[in-house]
Amino acid sequence: MRLFLALPLPDELRSGLITSLERADLPRVRIVRSDLWHITLAFLDDVPDLDVEPLVNTCHGLTDGPGTITIDRLETFPHGNPRLVVASGIAEPRQDWSTFVEGLRSAMLEFAPAIDRKPWSPHITLGRSGKDELLPMWKASVGPWTWQPGGFSLMKSTLAEDGPTYESLHDFFFV
Repeated sequence: MRLFLALPLPDELRSGLITSLERADLPRVRIVRSDLWHITLAFLDDVPDLDVEPLVNTCHGLTDGPGTITIDRLETFPHGNPRLVVASGIAEPRQDWSTFVEGLRSAMLEFAPAIDRKPWSPHITLGRSGKDELLPMWKASVGPWTWQPGGFSLMKSTLAEDGPTYESLHDFFFV
């Protein structure tokens, strides 16, 4: 099953982003449904059903809360080949977040050898371009919204013709 670990968003941030999108002079994109918005910590890809319980048990030991996240801009992404509109910002303290995410990803290697190892930065995918369409470079200030995440979730992603659906399989709370 396709799995990922994600930070859920507070309602205030979700509402603020909806308002910001309504007011923004966005490039032409398909907007992602707001109930699907999250910050991905680790995309695990396909994980055998048999490995889900040991994966959950491993995540229970990784619950030291690393700090705060501030979302302060909308922009096209990635910078060299923009196909997404994201809300992005900064995680502080940076080193604590970096250590947390790398530790989480390293702990998942046993269950998810195809885990995404790209450098992590906090962002929320809000919109996507057409299949072969690049977006213009674009940026707008929003918020800022700062919060201290209370934990993370193990999410199941199911791909469908009309887009993905996500199901929370387990929540892990920071101590």
